[in-house]
Amino acid sequence: MLGYFKTIMLATLALALALPASAQRGPRDRDWVLLGEQEVGFRIDRDAIDVAREGVRFSQLRIEADRNDVYMMSLRLIYQNGYAEEFRVERELRAGQEALPIDLRGERSYLKRIEMTYRARPDFRGRALVRVYGELRHDRRPPEVAAGRFEIIETQQIFRRSRDAVSFSIGAREGAFSKLRFQAKDGDIRIEDVRITFANGETQRTTLDDRLDDGQLSRIIDLDGERRGIDRILVQARPARGDRAATLVLMGEKSLRRRGPDLGDFKPIDKQRITRRTDDGIVEFDVGRDEGRFSELRFLAEEGDIFIREATIVFGNGEVQQARVRDKLNDGELSETIDLQGERRFIRKVTVRARLARGERDATMILLAKEDEGRRRRGWGPQGHGVREEWVTLGRQRAAILKADTDVFRVGRDMGTFRAIRILVNGPNVRFYDMQIKYGNGSIENVPLSGTIRNGEVSKPFDLQGRDRFIDSITFKYRSQLSLAGPGTIEIQGLKHGPYRGR
Repeated sequence: MLGYFKTIMLATLALALALPASAQRGPRDRDWVLLGEQEVGFRIDRDAIDVAREGVRFSQLRIEADRNDVYMMSLRLIYQNGYAEEFRVERELRAGQEALPIDLRGERSYLKRIEMTYRARPDFRGRALVRVYGELRHDRRPPEVAAGRFEIIETQQIFRRSRDAVSFSIGAREGAFSKLRFQAKDGDIRIEDVRITFANGETQRTTLDDRLDDGQLSRIIDLDGERRGIDRILVQARPARGDRAATLVLMGEKSLRRRGPDLGDFKPIDKQRITRRTDDGIVEFDVGRDEGRFSELRFLAEEGDIFIREATIVFGNGEVQQARVRDKLNDGELSETIDLQGERRFIRKVTVRARLARGERDATMILLAKEDEGRRRRGWGPQGHGVREEWVTLGRQRAAILKADTDVFRVGRDMGTFRAIRILVNGPNVRFYDMQIKYGNGSIENVPLSGTIRNGEVSKPFDLQGRDRFIDSITFKYRSQLSLAGPGTIEIQGLKHGPYRGR
């Protein structure tokens, strides 16, 4: 009994010390997620919120009252290791004005369940609403050492107050590179988009959307075509919250890299990036009729090791074939071949049960296919020559929550022209209301995009009328579904038609 009261007193003291230090931090920051909400009656209520986020850590909780004042009597926190703590609160939370912050340290950061005992103030405002927010914890990792043949090309100091893109001027003096990556020094850095301009004027755009802790390396960017000279690189990056300045290091690997596996008659069809954030055990490849007909499939792992268990192939006629793979693919290794049941059939989608190997931060899975001899080469010239069309990313945006929002993606003439467009959603389901395409000559095309696209799904392709005109911007209106996982992402992809040949 004495030990129990001692635990209660220590927990109460920890809560009291947490209040001043956290009073000014609110759940409007991007790291705060809503864990749950409960209506509170006028009598004493006891409610619970199940966090259900195994392995996810939180640095702080905030409890807010809405619609009416709430008198919080006590809290009970149950952690993922089974341990539980009770907090004597005895405090009134005023509706819309104050919040109850609780710092979580050590094993307390792994939450499983939150139990609250409280009551609302009886008055004309009615029943109160209590919301519980959690701040995602970003653990600082020790500095990483650049492996392989990466060398430092250039460094730039960046400041939080600056809104300009970070510019690296390379030029022919540095030679040709096959891969790039970045490293944060002297502080943490939030890095978004990277735009690479090659010596021949062509461009490549990559979205990293990652936070690099001090000393941490970004994922590797494979350049389109080996041994390419780089003119300049523009990076959307800034110091992370709490850091006024930091140093962004640009690193490159010249083309003296190991030789990849012999693919034989297999051709890359699609690739998917797997990260710890997106590693939910399912990897999906959208193939479609445009890619042709195939007789065999296999998979390739790059930049990391991957465990594969099973593949499900959906054909164009709706038939399904399941294939057990059960293989660990090390970086650069090929899986066993999957013979397709019945040749000369189109593939609609391939779904793979796969995960990152232990210790891997991210990896890329590539879908390879062996073409049937009689396949139709859609997207090639009349004599079978020319550049094959491909889906490329035009932009990616975090989806707004709780309200309808309108976003605009800038594309530009450097991206070329497109014959079709489609939308990919990752995260909570998103309902779309409309979309407009503005071409470089000022003309507008309305795209009939409406309805809900679910997590991991891709919309049908929408054929564009202005195939010979470059796209200036894409505007769309949408509303994202509320989810404890936080906001998802909307990605717009275009089916390449060719370079822009106008002036």
